[in-house]
Amino acid sequence: MNEMNPQNFNLPEYVYNKISQDILKGKYKAGDKLVEAVFQNEFQVSKSPVREAFQMLINAGLVERKNRRGCFVKMFTTKEIEHIYTVRIELESLAAKQAYEQMTEEHLERLNELYDLMKQAVEQNDSTLYFHAHNDFQRFFGEVTGNHALIDVCERLRVQNLWYTHQFQNIDIHFDIQTHDDLMTHFNKRDLDSEKIRDLMRDHIAIGLENFHKFIANQ
Repeated sequence: MNEMNPQNFNLPEYVYNKISQDILKGKYKAGDKLVEAVFQNEFQVSKSPVREAFQMLINAGLVERKNRRGCFVKMFTTKEIEHIYTVRIELESLAAKQAYEQMTEEHLERLNELYDLMKQAVEQNDSTLYFHAHNDFQRFFGEVTGNHALIDVCERLRVQNLWYTHQFQNIDIHFDIQTHDDLMTHFNKRDLDSEKIRDLMRDHIAIGLENFHKFIANQ
């Protein structure tokens, strides 16, 4: 999710983007209450765009509304995170397979640009920048397919994983970037059957689930 200029986007989108970034960066923790009036004051807007932004946060799975209590940063259970990874493994691998089949030279050039942004973030040792670049990299596979249902579902699940990672896990981005090497090598060489690409992406996402299990076991 990139910074948005309010002159280029409508207010609810802008407010949503700013609050979601603050959630992902850890400014607001799991269980924190989000108060409409606070954001009205912060962004100097009326109730309507804040309420619309809150609904977008709920739709993204970052916030939950509790009856008569208001909106809170969502708290995920261990089982919910496992379920997110399980679905991501299947859907993200499908997106990679279909993107591999449809990818043009222009698409491949863009994919390498996105990967370079990830590598630059690693060189700067900036985990926040890395995970945002990683999200853009993963989303691009869906964009190549043009399957908007796939794009939307995967984006929601990735954002939820990203939130959990920032809140609780300490991921070694210098190691994580290496888990993409095989995938990028074969996308550039075009030397594998698309089902093999699907397997590579499946294995890549599964590493995240494995790391999550290790993290939970050490708590």
